[in-house]
Amino acid sequence: MDNHKRWIDATFKLIEYRRTLESLMNPDAEVFDMAVQAMRRQAPEKPKRELDWTDTCYKYYCPACGMFLGQRGKRNVILFHRPPYCNCGQAIDWTEG
Repeated sequence: MDNHKRWIDATFKLIEYRRTLESLMNPDAEVFDMAVQAMRRQAPEKPKRELDWTDTCYKYYCPACGMFLGQRGKRNVILFHRPPYCNCGQAIDWTEG
């Protein structure tokens, strides 16, 4: 997983460098921005976790768009299916730790 993350980070740097060069020659560089956004969403990120107002369960949200993904009871009772991707395309990493 670490090698995959390093590869994605290096690719981001290359694309951003290329975008800088492209923007000097062509001010319409939106294609590079869209490519960077799409690649960043392919890298799995942990969901944002918040404690419910009742202090009985955790609510999970997409780190990219903030969409509600589900909730889990404090006693590890799963109350939702853990989707591998959000509707916005962000990959979600559900591993503990």
